[in-house]
Amino acid sequence: MLLDAPTLTRLLHHRVEPTHLRIKPGRSTHVAWRNPDTGEVGWTLWTIDPDKYAKSMFRAGDLLTVHDATGPYLFSGPWYADRRLIPALRGLPVDPAELDILRYIPHRRVVARAGERVLRVHAVPVDADPARTWLHHGVPTLPVTRHSPHIVSTPWWGAGDLRTHPDHLGAARAAGRAIARLHHTPVESGTPVCPVDPHGAADAVARHAPTLAPEAISIADRIAPLLDSDRPAVNLHGDLSPDQVLVAGPDSDEIRLIDTDRAGAGPAVRDLGTWKANASTDQWTAFCAGYREDGGDVHLTEIAAWEAYAHLSAALDPLRRDPGNENWETEVAARLDAARAALDLLPRGSVRRVWPAGERLAVEYLDADGTVRAGFRADGVFHPVPSPAGGTVISHRPGKRAVVRREDGSYTKLVKKGRARRILTAINAARPLAEHFRTPRILGAGDDHVTFAPLEGLSLHDPTAFTDEQWRTAWRDIARALGRAQQEQAPASTPVHTAADEVAVLRQWVRTSRVLVPDPVRLQEATERVIADLAGLPERLAPAHRDLHDKQLFHHPELGPGLIDVDTACLADPALDVGNLRAHARLRHLQGLWTGEQARVVTSEFPSDAAVEVYERASLVRLACVYAFRPRWAPLVAPVLGEIFSRV
Repeated sequence: MLLDAPTLTRLLHHRVEPTHLRIKPGRSTHVAWRNPDTGEVGWTLWTIDPDKYAKSMFRAGDLLTVHDATGPYLFSGPWYADRRLIPALRGLPVDPAELDILRYIPHRRVVARAGERVLRVHAVPVDADPARTWLHHGVPTLPVTRHSPHIVSTPWWGAGDLRTHPDHLGAARAAGRAIARLHHTPVESGTPVCPVDPHGAADAVARHAPTLAPEAISIADRIAPLLDSDRPAVNLHGDLSPDQVLVAGPDSDEIRLIDTDRAGAGPAVRDLGTWKANASTDQWTAFCAGYREDGGDVHLTEIAAWEAYAHLSAALDPLRRDPGNENWETEVAARLDAARAALDLLPRGSVRRVWPAGERLAVEYLDADGTVRAGFRADGVFHPVPSPAGGTVISHRPGKRAVVRREDGSYTKLVKKGRARRILTAINAARPLAEHFRTPRILGAGDDHVTFAPLEGLSLHDPTAFTDEQWRTAWRDIARALGRAQQEQAPASTPVHTAADEVAVLRQWVRTSRVLVPDPVRLQEATERVIADLAGLPERLAPAHRDLHDKQLFHHPELGPGLIDVDTACLADPALDVGNLRAHARLRHLQGLWTGEQARVVTSEFPSDAAVEVYERASLVRLACVYAFRPRWAPLVAPVLGEIFSRV
């Protein structure tokens, strides 16, 4: 009833338009309204609480119209009969009935024009100090006059705000400069910290729109850990959006920041994310340009989390600010979609691979355009690194290497300066493999890069590119090629990877992944069993790839098998490569990328024995640890561990 303008009109006996809504489900509904004929602003309250009814009647009985006094209670009144605001009005310098009301939020505040000033009456005491501090440091805002603990006023200024003048991009740029200046002002002792409560915002959505509860809660769960920042706290506007920026006029870039009542301290990206969530694309671009001009630093990946938080916090605005809107639930869902879209720009939402890197995590992810990006995450903050230039980035492990595909189809592997020689040395060690596998031809090299010609053939990672017969033929050819390569004589300088070296690899991965795997104690037990079994194997050495799996293998129906990424070539137990292939076949089946029959084709071409079984378990241990760092595939860690435990 209270959300329907015609019904509310009949109740009050005059035309009304609902303007703001406050709901406590099952307890009360409080709607603010405006009479479009007279300009009168008031409210109507439905409540089951007799105490609320009694308090309202005690404070403003003569001003109230009671529609139902039997319970639940229903009554109405002008805005100045709001029982929470009545005590605050004692210091009002004018008659409240004569004010031109600009905004009224029941039980919280009213904003009104009184001649050439704007009055703000708050239900709780308001602090005028932020405006004074801003002005002192040259931040363009309006001087605040404090009339009482609850009432402040500012001059009437300008020709509207940036929401009503969205094309005034010069003013948006000026707003960016102003916020950068604010962020550089010293934070005074006692400055309150701006509150952060994503789960509270999600709970509010859940109460009002239960069908949207799972989405809201999921978004809050994703947001919460991303809002922790090790960046220093700065002075914040706290509620930054285009309607908080007054413009002098269409031909002037002079602006004033308003509404300092939510000002406080926090990470600078909070203001930027809030602005981005509420501004147009052009306003955002102009704002960032101004922000950078005045020394501000824009971290897009960090901003995305706060942008999502701003969308989630404002999700119910379509209902609160336009109670008569029949499509409010659709618009709430659109806000949640916007929050999800912002989160999808984060590495967390589009991550491909993650590696431990000391106290940090190295991250490879896809941006909104599907472009491979990379960076480091440390202490809850993501720090992107520049992408390599000159082509399409295929893979990027920050701090280690990247692979770029050039326009001519060639591939360049980029490494740290001076490391390219290691690649060339490893290629020499891989000569026994190159006798039986096609490997990429080197086109050029420098201190920090090696460029390869493309390798013809289809990747063995994707069985959909093969018929069943072609799949079997490809793996049969690969098995034969590997068997022959293992009989070759390796160069004298070829590095050796022993069982002890494999143990060291396992211990490192188990140590770094303990906090991520679902059963670290059992993983440790299984690992120790694998380590003991590795120690008991007789020493056998043969040419090996050392990282052999389906993504490293290609097949051409006429040219035969191909092999890439031979940087790890060495002498090792022949069971190492075979065990790794079998473990990956099991993994691909668990991932749903291969059918059971496709996986069995691989394991049948690479039969197991005692040594292969041990190295297969060792590979499964390592894969469980590696994939624990990859959000998309982390749920597979448990079944991989189950495979290990079943074999112990």
